[in-house]
Amino acid sequence: MNRDTARRRLSPPVTHRLVRPFLQPARLLAGAIIAGFLAVSSAAHADRSDRATPAGPAATQHHRASPTGVTEREIVVIDGFYYIVPAPWAGNKIEAPALSSDSFRQVPAELTYNRTNIYVHSIALPPLLAMLDRAREDGVELLVESGYRSERYQRTIFKRMMAQGRIFTDIIRYVAPPGYSQHALGTAVDFHPSNWRFADTRAYAWLQENAAAFSFKETYSRSNKRNMPWEAWHWNYCGK
Repeated sequence: MNRDTARRRLSPPVTHRLVRPFLQPARLLAGAIIAGFLAVSSAAHADRSDRATPAGPAATQHHRASPTGVTEREIVVIDGFYYIVPAPWAGNKIEAPALSSDSFRQVPAELTYNRTNIYVHSIALPPLLAMLDRAREDGVELLVESGYRSERYQRTIFKRMMAQGRIFTDIIRYVAPPGYSQHALGTAVDFHPSNWRFADTRAYAWLQENAAAFSFKETYSRSNKRNMPWEAWHWNYCGK
């Protein structure tokens, strides 16, 4: 083999060199099309950005797990999907004790909003009734709107709201994630109206002055240490 023949075999055909510059714009166009498709696809699924990966059996038993992307992060599992728990809920999980049906007492219907069937822990009912009686004597009406809610029931709330089109990161602005609600203790109650309007009522002003005498505390006050959203309507029996 002579030197010219070897040079021709080692060098690419001249036609390739000529065609390659003309292929470059086409490649750039194809890349732009693919990038655009990915951007549109990402935007279309933005409402699922808080959803991680399908949960396995281990994740349903522990509030910490290590699926892809959420290693060492606090999570909750809803309908088989992991959801990362953000601040301020992260670090504030409620360790509720195992409670039997014998642990609860029903709040008299006439003391509840819309005469609802509401239950609280047996240790919280007597001081709660005493506090409501005192408020009534002072001309203030306190109606209980919510009491005990299990972690399972809390999860049902999320499922219902998600079925209505809400996403996890939006729901937790107003509702505690499953396992993070103080209502699971059975000692917390919400008074009507259980929203921001309660802070402007006579009932709230009365509670601020008198609830401590009955061992009830506003857990999520305007400037609470946990940096949780203010819930003027939420009060918990702390015991004597």
